[in-house]
Amino acid sequence: MKEVWVVVGDSFSDPAHAGYGEYGVRAWPLVLADAIGVEVRCYASSGDGYVHRRAETFPEQARRAAADAPALGPVSRVVVYGGINDYSMGVDPADVGKAAAETAMVLVAAFPDAHVEGFMNWYPHELDAPARDCIAAIREGLGRAGVPLSTDSMWILENDEVGGSYLPDNLHPDQRGHNLMAAFFAMSRRIDCR
Repeated sequence: MKEVWVVVGDSFSDPAHAGYGEYGVRAWPLVLADAIGVEVRCYASSGDGYVHRRAETFPEQARRAAADAPALGPVSRVVVYGGINDYSMGVDPADVGKAAAETAMVLVAAFPDAHVEGFMNWYPHELDAPARDCIAAIREGLGRAGVPLSTDSMWILENDEVGGSYLPDNLHPDQRGHNLMAAFFAMSRRIDCR
């Protein structure tokens, strides 16, 4: 039986994001599944956040994943990757923190044997005070359920050694960017997962 991962998030993880189809980009969950031989069940939805809704917020994605839990079999890892849409849409950090706590509590309860972890994404933009407040709220909210937030993931595409990792919109990762994200999650699997 294949190892199963669950992914909750935004356009950085959504294989159906329109820009990826337009440019022939395979999102990191698909790249990762092929690279390390895991089954990835992706609930991510472009434009969404913990609170900000385009189609389905992170708590809603988490509840959908939880409803699917019996059919998924044993899940070894749950990745919650995102939060930038809450920041970019000016959502109150207190609301973001509450929604992060709800997301984490649902996922921990649904997948008690899985390693559940939050990761923050970013794009070429100043890390200003409102961004730091949003990130702190996400960390605190996830932490209420014992879920850590990694901010290392924010800089996967921002490293000085990395260039040309975005689509022409300068917001979403191109194929190189998704390959880098898949490698990051594959490496964190070896380090962090049980």
